[in-house]
Amino acid sequence: MLAPVHTPRLLGLGRAFSHIAQFHPELTALRRDLHAHPELGFEEVYTAARVREALRLCGVDEVHAGIGKTGVVGVIRGRSQASGRMTGLRADMDALTMTEHNDFPRSRPRPG
Repeated sequence: MLAPVHTPRLLGLGRAFSHIAQFHPELTALRRDLHAHPELGFEEVYTAARVREALRLCGVDEVHAGIGKTGVVGVIRGRSQASGRMTGLRADMDALTMTEHNDFPRSRPRPG
């Protein structure tokens, strides 16, 4: 039997974590809002608009919409481009076709 792998926990002691932690209430509200408005693939009009708005509010250098119909791309230039290195992040925005069977206050108000 393999021994369990110990994965160190991220400690929010660094400057970046402290800065991001300030936005916890806003990020939680955004997540709950998106969860309350499920949209299927290529129909994410509301979701894409909220993501565009969030990227612009965060100061992202470029925001491109309508990629593959409802996709959104944010470009962050950074301080220096001399190294030629870059990082890409990807996330799905579409909902799963399922109905929630719970009575949490934050449950989706409509099926989807």
